[in-house]
Amino acid sequence: MKLQKSVLKVLMFTLLLSFAFIMPKDVQAAETQYSDNVIPTMTSNTSPSGTAKASSIYSSGGWEAFRAFDNIAESGWVSSNGTPFGWLEYDFQTLKCIEKYTLTPRSVGAEYPKDWTFEAWDEASSTWIVLDTRSNVDSWTLTSKKEFTFSNTAYYSKYRINITAGHSQSFVGIGQLEMMEVLNGPVESSVLKLVLEKNEVKQLSVSGDLEDNTKLTWTSSDATVATVDANGKVKALKPGNTVITCTSEDGEYTDTIKVLVVDLDYQLAVDLLIGEKCRLTVDDAKDTAKVTWTVNDPTIATVTSKGKVTAVGEGLTFITATDEDGKEIGKIFIRVRITE
Repeated sequence: MKLQKSVLKVLMFTLLLSFAFIMPKDVQAAETQYSDNVIPTMTSNTSPSGTAKASSIYSSGGWEAFRAFDNIAESGWVSSNGTPFGWLEYDFQTLKCIEKYTLTPRSVGAEYPKDWTFEAWDEASSTWIVLDTRSNVDSWTLTSKKEFTFSNTAYYSKYRINITAGHSQSFVGIGQLEMMEVLNGPVESSVLKLVLEKNEVKQLSVSGDLEDNTKLTWTSSDATVATVDANGKVKALKPGNTVITCTSEDGEYTDTIKVLVVDLDYQLAVDLLIGEKCRLTVDDAKDTAKVTWTVNDPTIATVTSKGKVTAVGEGLTFITATDEDGKEIGKIFIRVRITE
């Protein structure tokens, strides 16, 4: 079965929604290559862009969260005295698909991490998703960089390292934390994301004949969010993001579709046409300048630091507001249509 020119289609009633996202064979076979560090060189917890945070710091004026992102290993982040554990977070405020990170210890201390998980914040379920787990990591040397890779096909805006044990009994520290994307891996597409309600079932196909589906291998990047059977039928299980992938028997065709599962009977949303704008605010916030706005899918809508929303592509997404401590204040869905 030759499927290079096929596209993945969602069968909704009698309508076929086409998604043109084909990964060439030579790209699939290539050795995995990663980008440079995608975190900018930080000069404060919020400059030049994004936000750096930590569970605790040893003291202000030298060990803040952003010190682990300033490209100076001698500084770095250190947890408060007496806590040889804690988390260090970076919020890109735009979606990234991270599949590699590096850790460099401070050159002036031995507060090396030992056990940790590398996690991503899932907006839909409001939970941290574990992407990578490491235990009993040793053989650290001063300023030696360790690299860690893992498989991930989902896009998130916030990532963190959550250290549960360190080699020191007093505190834990990181000189530098870098994050990378795959250059020849899943490519972010501008096509619609399929939105399913919890327990909803939808059929995917590669052609008008569903028998062709059985000649493919179907997988879900997170089967706890949604499953897919051998015939391409997707069932939503819990709120979250996943990616459904289908691959032909000969491996010459691979296609994917992103799926967002929401736990709502209806999606009450601000309804906009492409190009239209709206403004969001928070009534009870004492200082709205300290509110951070993030959008789940910037290919559908964008939002400024002042809550101004612009509709850019058809689909359904949501915008989240958080306070200066990173606590979620509220969430609102944005539905974008091409025409009235």
